[in-house]
Amino acid sequence: MKIYVFFVFLFLLGCSKKAEDKAKFTDAEVAELMLDSTQMARIRMDSIKEIDLNGFLKRQGFNFCDILKNINFIPLETTENSLISDVKDVLVTDSNIYICDSYQGGSIPIFDNYGHFIKRLKKGQGPDEILKLKNIAFDKENNELIVFHSHFFSYFTPNGVFKRRVKIPLNAYSFAVTPSGYLFYSINGMDNKHLNLSVEYQLLITDKSFKLESIALPYLYNQDLRLEGNTRYLALNNGMINITSKFNDTIYQYAGNNVIQAKKALNISQHEIPTQYLKGSYENLMPNLYHNNYFFFLGEYATNEVHDYFRISNFYTKIYVEIFRDKKTGNCIGGTDISIDRSLIPSLGFPISSQGSFFISYFLPGNDDMKLLTDKMIPQKMVEKLKKLTTDDNPVLIFYELKDFD
Repeated sequence: MKIYVFFVFLFLLGCSKKAEDKAKFTDAEVAELMLDSTQMARIRMDSIKEIDLNGFLKRQGFNFCDILKNINFIPLETTENSLISDVKDVLVTDSNIYICDSYQGGSIPIFDNYGHFIKRLKKGQGPDEILKLKNIAFDKENNELIVFHSHFFSYFTPNGVFKRRVKIPLNAYSFAVTPSGYLFYSINGMDNKHLNLSVEYQLLITDKSFKLESIALPYLYNQDLRLEGNTRYLALNNGMINITSKFNDTIYQYAGNNVIQAKKALNISQHEIPTQYLKGSYENLMPNLYHNNYFFFLGEYATNEVHDYFRISNFYTKIYVEIFRDKKTGNCIGGTDISIDRSLIPSLGFPISSQGSFFISYFLPGNDDMKLLTDKMIPQKMVEKLKKLTTDDNPVLIFYELKDFD
């Protein structure tokens, strides 16, 4: 009798799950996608550049301050309403700074470009609130901040005044604004069964009304791509959308008109993971990553107008290779052990965003490095301001430019 009840329970649970999945999107919402007219995006390989990183796949150091050209600090104002728990992402526009934060389950504090607090978009289920924050983007053409959360886009003015909310008829991990619509990045395991064959692709390209115009980049491996890290797999700079994925050494760029351009191929062939492990189960892959000397790219990438940044992982040796590349010369500098002059810069987290020719990072104030700061590269007033900060204060954003690599 107990066995019968158990199977009845499983059946009812399965029915409930199917009903729940179906209820996420109505037939009318799915019809907005116009799936019958969806096409394959064109992949261009004619201008791809191979970047040989094999010389960096070992323990070696480099002095970060030797390549540092310019650095600016922006302390984010600390108030009762502006407290930041954990920086997940940073979006900088011509006027404001937006932080994707995990405070109280996910919210967005807004600051001006001097770090003065403006407003926080809070967690909640109201029309102007955020539930299950995914990521944010800024639509320059319409001068709107777009917040992707749960199954919705919420649109705000640059200073966070609510305008409208629209339900999105698909599931995605992150997104970016294109001139004619949106580019959504999906990952394995996301429930997009209503997209039919499109469920097998990472990139979903829509117009402004969410008609699914094209799809691209099929999943290469049957892996849970949420392995670790906060990368969004979409690195933006100067209007360009760069696309990465885990265990795939090619970096793509959206070229417009439903064209995807392969731009860079990272050559890390030494100690490369055998394809058989990547095509196997997640449970089979992980022990091999931790017990074999394999290097791999997990999609952690940032780019600005002048330089690229790559992070290569090795779970066996527990090392991460940080590499900067000069776009003009193609020269690379990096290593596993970074030396930093503490009188110039406190402990540095490597870039999570960019703006113009700057990479953007941050540090948590109140550590001993602050006592060593001098005015060699920083105005004396800023040095004094940074030294007054404590562990109770918000993070400090770091904007830094690098020298040319001759």
